[in-house]
Amino acid sequence: MFARLPAEPAAGYLRAAIPAGVDVLELGCGAGRLTRALLGAGHAVVAVDASAAMLGRVDHRAERVRADAAAVALDRTFGAVVLASYLVNDPTHGADFLATAARHLAPGGVVVVQRYDPQWVRDATPDAETIGPVRIGVTRVVVDGDTFDATVVYVIGRRRWAQRVHAAIIDDDHLAALAAGAGLRVREWLDAHRTWAVLVHEDGSTAR
Repeated sequence: MFARLPAEPAAGYLRAAIPAGVDVLELGCGAGRLTRALLGAGHAVVAVDASAAMLGRVDHRAERVRADAAAVALDRTFGAVVLASYLVNDPTHGADFLATAARHLAPGGVVVVQRYDPQWVRDATPDAETIGPVRIGVTRVVVDGDTFDATVVYVIGRRRWAQRVHAAIIDDDHLAALAAGAGLRVREWLDAHRTWAVLVHEDGSTAR
């Protein structure tokens, strides 16, 4: 199902943020829908995921690494690190993901982070939309302080999957604090809902 989700609009945000020609580290690449888009844009990509099944679907042109994306240690740095799939919202390891991204970020590089829109979380009501061949429905959202639980249902034809999400609510101040803890700062937002952010080294260095 994840392999069949289209890369857009996320791929467009990555194209807008990542300088041409730089090597990219993709943490938590999943089935590789964004990996394909990055490769198509001319980037060399190292794709990291803990799931062998997911990595098996990733385009073979990428360097595939099976590892915990919150703790992986590669002996190199990258001009861009992608932290999509709301990994920063992980209640336990969100800060670890950012620290891993910062460790692998070359001087002048960018980290592109995707988070849940905190306002959407607090206002959410059951809803559904179709993205490519996949019907995605949010059937339940329960907020409990700074975290929330949701049930997301995916449908392709007659096939149906349900996923439980437990995540932290990351507002702008919280993201800024998490970034600072990793030696990063938020440089800009890429979308009107402020779900995609560009982070850079705290000293302000940037490749753009």
